[in-house]
Amino acid sequence: GGPDEAALVEQIAALLHQPPLVLVGQTSVGQLAAILRRARLVLGVDSGPLHIAVSQGTPSIHLFGPSDSGRFGPWGNRHIHKVIRMGLWCSPCGVFAACPRDTSPPECMERINSTVVSSIALQLLGYEKTA
Repeated sequence: GGPDEAALVEQIAALLHQPPLVLVGQTSVGQLAAILRRARLVLGVDSGPLHIAVSQGTPSIHLFGPSDSGRFGPWGNRHIHKVIRMGLWCSPCGVFAACPRDTSPPECMERINSTVVSSIALQLLGYEKTA
């Protein structure tokens, strides 16, 4: 994350059982690429860092809501880069500031099932067999 996200990252980090290495706003793009190359899995929303992870060949999970996964989703090996989206009739809408239907948080993101995300993560990490 960037400096504007530091407080949110610290809140998330405080919830984890193992203390994470928090590098919010402390890396260059090249340093971030090197870190992501060493990761076993990267999970996130449609963002520059997630695209950098793909460029490094690191398995990734991409959570899509308002952006178009067909246009902005990961390129490359679909076996290690997974897209999760709910497929609501209004998604993708392309509006990021606030849901045009006034759902808060945006329904397209809120309805992404954490169990599905966890299962795909475990598959990519080699802990579960793929169906």
